[in-house]
Amino acid sequence: MTEEDIEQEVTFFRQAILEAIARIDPRFSWSPEVPEWYRRIERLAQEDRRHFRMLSAKLLQDENHEVCVGAILLLSSLGIKDNVLSLDLVGIAMKQKALRKEAIEALWGIYTYAVLPQLFLFA
Repeated sequence: MTEEDIEQEVTFFRQAILEAIARIDPRFSWSPEVPEWYRRIERLAQEDRRHFRMLSAKLLQDENHEVCVGAILLLSSLGIKDNVLSLDLVGIAMKQKALRKEAIEALWGIYTYAVLPQLFLFA
């Protein structure tokens, strides 16, 4: 997957997240609500973890608050245990007060032991 492919995926998922937020309650599992692109990101996570992380990082850093929240909820619903993803979410929780609640809640589904020291800061 090239950098151009990643940018196309970011554009696709950015738009898909905005459309999904407009028509469904994103707090619930995204799998039954948007099965076609849920499987797409799930397959990317399984087959190409490096590019999945790059896509996730770009969505989590999007300038649109709704895209960031949607990306956090989507990644949480995947339930993938991943140190890099967990550290990204902890970084968001520490630096972005507007996304703190969602990022901390998402860690319950995907946390790894790598983020325990940072989570103690919030205890």
